[in-house]
Amino acid sequence: MSGRISGWLVYFRLQGKRILRLLPAILLIGVIFLGAVLLVGRSFFISDSAGDFRKSIEIGVAGDTDDPMISMALSALRNLDTSRFAISLETMTEKEAAAALRRGELQAYLIIPEGFYDSVNYYRNDVQIVYVSTDGAVGIGTVLINEIAQAVGSLLLESENAVYGMQSYAFDRFGDQYSPAQIGSLGEQMTAQYAVAIFGRESMYEIHETGLSDSLSFRGYYVCAFILLFLLLIAIPFHPLHTDRDDSLSRLLRLRGLSCFGQVLAEYLAFVLTVMLLMIPALAGAGLLLRSSGFSIPEFASSEISGMLSLFPACCAAILAAGSLQFFLYELFTGAVSGILMQVLTALSGAYISGCFYPISYFPAKMQAVSDFLPAGTARLLLENRALGSYDAGIFLRAALWTVLFLVLSSAARRLKHSLPGRSGAERRRAA
Repeated sequence: MSGRISGWLVYFRLQGKRILRLLPAILLIGVIFLGAVLLVGRSFFISDSAGDFRKSIEIGVAGDTDDPMISMALSALRNLDTSRFAISLETMTEKEAAAALRRGELQAYLIIPEGFYDSVNYYRNDVQIVYVSTDGAVGIGTVLINEIAQAVGSLLLESENAVYGMQSYAFDRFGDQYSPAQIGSLGEQMTAQYAVAIFGRESMYEIHETGLSDSLSFRGYYVCAFILLFLLLIAIPFHPLHTDRDDSLSRLLRLRGLSCFGQVLAEYLAFVLTVMLLMIPALAGAGLLLRSSGFSIPEFASSEISGMLSLFPACCAAILAAGSLQFFLYELFTGAVSGILMQVLTALSGAYISGCFYPISYFPAKMQAVSDFLPAGTARLLLENRALGSYDAGIFLRAALWTVLFLVLSSAARRLKHSLPGRSGAERRRAA
């Protein structure tokens, strides 16, 4: 037994020396992949930082906007009302508004006709605001605008009726006790109370953001997603260790007592340990870039660098699960072209179904369940839980099971190749 362990350690050190010889090339390609992932991530974060401006609904206001009361009401909506965070009101002429609507710069525009304020002020309500939108407009924005227009009209009409009804009742029942000026003052106070209720309606509800996945923020989610994407691609620089190999050494080691599983385990551990060591500067560099770019990650309370480094334990577990699949693919596809091609296709497919490009919550429920079960999805969950400060033993167990499964399959594939009659790898390549 001690002889087998000694032989395994010798082979493990041999794999480490092979990796050291290839380390400059591995680092160069790894830095290129890291830079590409960071640039893509930076573009996502920049687009998110401008999201508040893009999400507002642009509405044009045309017509009798020079009336002092109309102008004051528009100013209040722009500066005081909570709708200013979702709706942007732009004053313009009717011609400009129609042109902007055709260009898609506006979702709709309102035309305030002459005499509208007098109609409201004297409770006639015989002059109506004209609401204009494109007849092909569909979606939540159009629905929201229609609801807002109906709500505003209903609110104006009902509040006017309430004030007018109160004043009529006061004149009829208390006309001998109060002067017309006092009753008019009561109407103004009631109108002011309506205005306070309207402008202070944000106290009636509480906004709770659930995030993209498991309560992660947009940036926290994509930090985990792009780390996973990097981990799925990082096996590609290691292809000289696994492709176009001569099977003679492997067969000889087996004859000397080192089983296929022992060989696979030594090669796999040398590979994943190297990737784990590379992840430390990669995480620190990503955190430094986040800090220098001014992008704050809500899940990283202290600093971006320490926050990224705090994901290292989850990265190690994710590397074990994802790396075992990558190792198995190299064992199946031993050619350089086929091996690299399968790594790229598997990495991109795993990244897509795991939500690296689109939030996983956008996919159907069954697809989400399949994604969470696969090795890439398991790795994503490990990173997300670590970012949230939570722990799920079931996910770690699933990652361990995937690791053991692919190592066993890799060992079986190597044993099958050894059992096949024929020539060594070098002889097969010369014959080809």
